[in-house]
Amino acid sequence: MEVLTGCTPLHIYVKAEATRAALRLPDVPTKEEDNLRGHGPQIWFTDGSKLEDGSAVAGIFGPNFQRAVAMGKTATVFQAEVHAIELCSRECLRRNVIRTDICILSDSQAALKALTSYLFLSRLVWECYEILQALSLRNKLVLVWIPGHEGNESVDCLAKRGTVRPFIGPEPFCGLTTALDNIIRQWEERSLGDYWKALKGMRRQGC
Repeated sequence: MEVLTGCTPLHIYVKAEATRAALRLPDVPTKEEDNLRGHGPQIWFTDGSKLEDGSAVAGIFGPNFQRAVAMGKTATVFQAEVHAIELCSRECLRRNVIRTDICILSDSQAALKALTSYLFLSRLVWECYEILQALSLRNKLVLVWIPGHEGNESVDCLAKRGTVRPFIGPEPFCGLTTALDNIIRQWEERSLGDYWKALKGMRRQGC
């Protein structure tokens, strides 16, 4: 009946759906205490990079702070750019920065446009937007686009150095992209074909 109706066997369907669900599990951020209140304007540089081995990394460079976060090989440059802005905002919140002019510089027009859109199709972008909103409640916050390598050379170099450290944890680092969904679908189709070939009595006489 499964062959006649074109239905995927239950055990293959369940594995595929379980994989999709696992990839959508949220991260659990860590919290620390610090204080930076009204210490004058702050300028932050953010960047996302993809290295030759396919590894993605988000880099941040700011007042007495620099950090590179490896994101594995499934994250895109766009996701790395957005995550870098989110990490920057979280660091400002962690420091309890208030009554301060904060300028976050990014060379990704796509990331900045996504964060100012009226429609959010990405959970990563939405979470970044919420963090920015929280930061802007007690500060004057602006996001500014700068051309690549004009002022953000340090964070770009930092990002590339950061990918030397291996990514630890299950992939993908962030949301399920269309590319990953296609990979799961291809696996599902291959598994279905192998499943039917292995079943006795599924071949026609003479094949």
